[in-house]
Amino acid sequence: MIQTIVRYMQNKLDAETIFQRNYGLTELIERDGRVFPLFYETDGKYKLDFQPNKWFGVSYFRKNGNVSFSDGSFPSLKPCEVPVTVTVPLKFICSIKKAKLKCDDNYAGDDLAFYIAKLFEDINGLRTELNAKRATFVVGEYSTDSQKVLDSEFNGMDAIFKPEYVYLSMDIEINVQTTKECMFDYCGGVIIDEDADRVVDSRNNKLRA
Repeated sequence: MIQTIVRYMQNKLDAETIFQRNYGLTELIERDGRVFPLFYETDGKYKLDFQPNKWFGVSYFRKNGNVSFSDGSFPSLKPCEVPVTVTVPLKFICSIKKAKLKCDDNYAGDDLAFYIAKLFEDINGLRTELNAKRATFVVGEYSTDSQKVLDSEFNGMDAIFKPEYVYLSMDIEINVQTTKECMFDYCGGVIIDEDADRVVDSRNNKLRA
């Protein structure tokens, strides 16, 4: 489910061509007393090229707390269905050169924040992809304090912001109303077809024999 959510939002960013690099889901890694975000590729390899002077725009997501489950408040369509609400807290981080934005002035960060919020707000397509009853997007808060944003993401690295760039940190929350049967058995998951002795994904695509 989280993969579907992040990739859906990442695709919206890609379609807008706001940022030159959209990394998707990252995680904060601690190494030698320093904390910084990295994108996990595969086979134990990480990467993230967050160099403002190299790319004119970079963005990524990371988890911003625990994913929680609560009883759903909508009526089940079938007696066997158990409604559940899944809450996914995420943090969206980005950096972009002000000159690349339509609003190239002291309000560039706030203008970008509202633009991103509006872009993510339309998630009807996500509800369809998750086969959910409902999906909502909520912005908790955002910050355009460049030094604070960098310090929170690059702790112990003495990151220095460039005044010609916007650094944005946005707390967002995705609430998905679905059913336990859908969430664990079909939607975006991997199921085992015991009769055929094979592993398939939610669309019955064969993953391995």
